[in-house]
Parts: sequence; structure tokens; C-alpha cells
Amino acid sequence: MSSMIEPKHLWLFNKIMIVDSREEAIAEAYTEEFPDEANALIEKSREGFPECIGNKTIHQLTKDIDVYVYLEQAIIDTESKEASLIKHFVDKFGDEAKRIALKESFEHGKRYGEDAVMQYALINNSPSGVYNILKHYLLDGWPPALKMTPVETKDVSGLEMIEYHNKCMRIDNWKSVDAPLEVLCDYTNEWIRGFCVKFNIDHAKITSIAYGDTRCEQAFTKKVDRSGKGGRIPEKQADR
Repeated sequence: MSSMIEPKHLWLFNKIMIVDSREEAIAEAYTEEFPDEANALIEKSREGFPECIGNKTIHQLTKDIDVYVYLEQAIIDTESKEASLIKHFVDKFGDEAKRIALKESFEHGKRYGEDAVMQYALINNSPSGVYNILKHYLLDGWPPALKMTPVETKDVSGLEMIEYHNKCMRIDNWKSVDAPLEVLCDYTNEWIRGFCVKFNIDHAKITSIAYGDTRCEQAFTKKVDRSGKGGRIPEKQADR
């Protein structure tokens, strides 16, 4: 029987839904690029995983299960299913499948960045401010585990913030389906980069556990308009 649904449960469920929708977006992109083989690969990659969440609510999905149990398993299933999809296509189509995944992840991130701009009524903001907004959208593990894995941030200046942590909360789920860790790391960072573009913030990976480093480190840097005209940086320029 489900526990009472609280705002924190809805907050986490919304982030799970974002990953679920991204997996569907990548599957659609692969179907367009590889129409003759995509359906079979997508079906194989999803074997053993729950069907896409779609329009289902957390109340429907936790009708017969405790909400904490559901959310913890949903994070594992959703991240693993997405990694499985990318693994199957990269194994089959190599760099072309990786290119498509990175491109679609970036565009998906931009769409949610645009939503965040509207939700928070912000166009330009500090790197630390955008990082805090990002945490409402980016699925990053199970909260009890996060309490044991502190994330540290350092404001280098008003224009740059560095975030680093010593454990990747996604990597075990990627490993569970034998997915290419470096590709999944790049894929996740492209989503973050796309999200940040909408705020005129540049995101860059510095080090990564998936690449063999001892910790993950990433920079959030404010894009400065040096044209002398002032105002917001045009989106095409911000994408660079």
C-alpha cells in the first residue's frame, strides 16, 4: 500500500519523468536515422524494464506499492533502460549512434532549460543560481544516498562556479547493462550543457569518474556580452 504522496515525492518523480521522456526522444531519433533496424533494437534494449511512464501519475504507479520503494526502483530502471538503449545502438552503429545521442540529449536539455527560464522568470542569472535551478530537473541518484555523498561547490568568481563530487550516482546503473561509461557521461553532460545555454551559462566537464578520474568536476561559467551593446547574448552565440 502506498504511503502518502508528499511534495518531495512529486519533485523526484518529475525528475524521473524527464529521464523517461529523454529515453523516448532518443529512441525516436534512432528510429528516424535507422528505420530498418531501430524497432528491433529498441525492443531488445527495453527487455526486462517497465514500460515508459508516459502520462501515468505517481498516484497510479504507487497504488499497490510503497512510494519510497517505487521511487528507488524507478530511478534504477529508468537510468538503466536509457543506458541500455544507447549501448545497443552504439554497439551496432558506433560513432554515428553516439553523435545522434549527444545531439538529441543537448536539444532535450535546451527544451527543459527553456521551461526553467519560464518557471523561474529568469533570463540571465549567476552560475550558482542556475546550478540550484538545475537540481530541480536533473536526476542524480536516490536522496538517502546523496546525503552520504556530499557535493561540494566553489565560487571562483561571480562569473564561474565549480562543482565536484567523489561518487557518480548513475554509474552503477550504467554498469548494470554494460553500457559504455564514457559515452553515457558525455551524454549526460550534453543535457546539462543544453539546459544551461538557455540561461547564457556555459557548462564544461573538467574531470570524470567515468573516464577514470578520482572525482567528477564541472564548471558553470557566465557568458559575458563583450559586444558593447549590452542585453542578452543571442542564442546561436550562446550555443557555441
